[in-house]
Amino acid sequence: MTIRPLLGAVVLLITASSVWPAAGAARVVTKSSRHLAFTASLSPDIVRPGTTLSLAVDVRPKTGIHVYAPGTQYRPVAIAIEPNPALSIDEVVYPRPMSYLFKPLNESVLVYERPFRLTLSMTVGGTPAQVAALTAESRMTIKGQLTYQACDEKVCYLPVSMPLDWSLTVAR
Repeated sequence: MTIRPLLGAVVLLITASSVWPAAGAARVVTKSSRHLAFTASLSPDIVRPGTTLSLAVDVRPKTGIHVYAPGTQYRPVAIAIEPNPALSIDEVVYPRPMSYLFKPLNESVLVYERPFRLTLSMTVGGTPAQVAALTAESRMTIKGQLTYQACDEKVCYLPVSMPLDWSLTVAR
């Protein structure tokens, strides 16, 4: 009896099941509230000076709920990343919103009521001293939050802030 074919099958199974994430894979945060659910993925997970990080936040409003888009007088959905001297943070890219008539106030507002994606790019870098401080560390923490104000057809709820947090490996 030989064990080689069985061993090959086990290695193939482990590889196919993605038990171990590949280097540079995305770090994923999944959360939900009474108004929506979202998945935020940040990649790559190994950084060095000059690395561009991509953050994608897939938001799924619950049935009958909408969140405000930029361009309204209310609090729009937003990603806020805490200041970090080792990061240069670009502007959030928003999808096209839809116009919604909020009947209780007879007011037309810009909203998202279907699943949508927000994206944000960040570049690791900074001054030579900041780069030296970054490369002296083995980990880099990026913190932020997803904020929004949600409504249904009758009620607008208080604004919500949900924390985001990633710990990335700094390549030597």
